[in-house]
Amino acid sequence: MGRTETIVSLVFVAILAWWLGFVLILPWADAQMAVLAGVVLGVGTTVGLRDSVVVRGAVAVLEPLGVVLPILALRHMAVTAVPEAGPVLGDWSGWELLTILLAYLGFLAGAMGVFRLSLYPLGYRAGPVAGMVLALCILALLAGNLTLAVVAVAGQAMWVLRLGSSNWFDHVLHVLLVPVIVVELVLRAL
Repeated sequence: MGRTETIVSLVFVAILAWWLGFVLILPWADAQMAVLAGVVLGVGTTVGLRDSVVVRGAVAVLEPLGVVLPILALRHMAVTAVPEAGPVLGDWSGWELLTILLAYLGFLAGAMGVFRLSLYPLGYRAGPVAGMVLALCILALLAGNLTLAVVAVAGQAMWVLRLGSSNWFDHVLHVLLVPVIVVELVLRAL
């Protein structure tokens, strides 16, 4: 891993640690204070322990990290601290989340060879990546979901700059999305 990739991975882990600090502090503080305390806890811990087995282990376990988890973490903190940001950043309905979950599970099954058809190889080629990014941006515009467009474009930027994986899908998807979506669907059902 090059120096730039290492810095990007550390920034992404710091954002996730920030979010974790935010979530842990939120029950005892208002959202704005939890954001501030989370940044001190998460970023401070990541920077202070950047050469430790804990941070390096987190990077190794989460690789390829991609942009989706840090962007969703930032979105969650923003919407919690500033509820007016919700309509601008967009949200997904339960049906949309279920559709995303099922489509992603199908994508993962294809990528693992369960099906003959796999979309994963398209993530290596410029034409299909550009088409998918454009399609996601159009969908984001129609749905009023800025977060979706940011994930698509940021993933493409990481892919073009060769930061991390050579496959665009690794930048915009992460296997941890499966439990995140399942938990969100369960919480909405309660």
